[in-house]
Formats: sequence, structure tokens, C-alpha cells
Amino acid sequence: MSLLAREGFTSLTLKEFSEAARGARPLPRRSALITFDDGFVDNYLLAWPIAREFGIKLNLFLCTSLIAGEQVEVFNRPSVADRANRRNFRTFGNRSAGGKCAR
Repeated sequence: MSLLAREGFTSLTLKEFSEAARGARPLPRRSALITFDDGFVDNYLLAWPIAREFGIKLNLFLCTSLIAGEQVEVFNRPSVADRANRRNFRTFGNRSAGGKCAR
């Protein structure tokens, strides 16, 4: 994000991008549309403070079923940020050749 700010990029909201795509507004020469999928808490805890520091707009896509309280198995696994905050990565297992997570 520091590189984008330093190099003079303009971050856009989805609305700004959509308007530019329709020709309703000019698209800045050096534009960036920054998105984060799933709305994990690390988006707020890690990405948002950095983006705010550099004046960068973020676009978050939330998994609405999680907001409604439904459980989705893939989202119950620890995120990269969760693992980075732990000392022992081995507690989360590793991927086998078959793609299964071995503990």
C-alpha cells in the first residue's frame, strides 16, 4: 500500500469504478481497485489500519451467510494472519498431495 501511495495511485470505491466504467466520470490515470474477499476480521485488524495510514480506499466483500450465523466449513480454518500470529505453524498441519489438511 505504501508503494501505491508513493507512486501516486488513486484508489477507487466500487461505485467510483462502476461510474467510470459507464463513462459517467473520468477514470484517474493511475487507478487501483483494491478488494478483499470474505470479510475476515484480519481485513479490519491488519489491512484497514495500513490503508487508512496511506489514505487508500478498500472494498470488502462479506460472506453474508456468516453474518447470519451460518457455519461454512472452509471459513472455520485459521487464516494466514491467524497462523502468522502463532509461533508453531505445525499445530495447523500441512497440505498433502491429495489436498487434504493433515493435522
